[in-house]
Amino acid sequence: MSLRGRRQSLILSATLIGGLLVSGSVGSVAAPPGDAPAQASPRAISIEVLSSAPDQVTGGDALVEVTAPAALSPTDLRVSLNGDDVTGSFDLTADGSLVGMVEGLEDGDNTLRAEAAPSGRRPGVSFAKPATLSLTNYSKEGPIFSGPQQQPFVCTTARATHDGQKLLGQPLVDNQDSQGIAVALEDEGGN
Repeated sequence: MSLRGRRQSLILSATLIGGLLVSGSVGSVAAPPGDAPAQASPRAISIEVLSSAPDQVTGGDALVEVTAPAALSPTDLRVSLNGDDVTGSFDLTADGSLVGMVEGLEDGDNTLRAEAAPSGRRPGVSFAKPATLSLTNYSKEGPIFSGPQQQPFVCTTARATHDGQKLLGQPLVDNQDSQGIAVALEDEGGN
């Protein structure tokens, strides 16, 4: 074999051996003694609205659950609403997630973000990908997905019957805005 052929053969062999060594060492991360092996790839934090769909929040608040990946303690999470820290609104649950009532949502679009707090980045803990969720908040009077409210609202529950029997009867109050305004009674003729 010529000198050039041997040189190419040595370079090819060194490249293959180097590649095997590198690929074998990248696939595992040493874990501290007594801990489960850490994962090589980071996993994402998750956010879920429990009280409604994220695009149908009402009244300026939402019940939210934040879950950290296994390699990150839930106490190492920071949660913000539109840039303001709301982490104090969350409590640690028995299953290891954070659940809390997030208040102070503005009408319209809001952004909820969960991320690992700077103090949460410890040696041996994989970095967790932050989570961002858009919430759309509506007034508690609505509307959420329909048109404007009917004004004046006509209630016909006193007239509803089934098999000749009244179903609901006359409402005693109109609970618009939780005011409890008394309503006029109808007679048997619907007047």
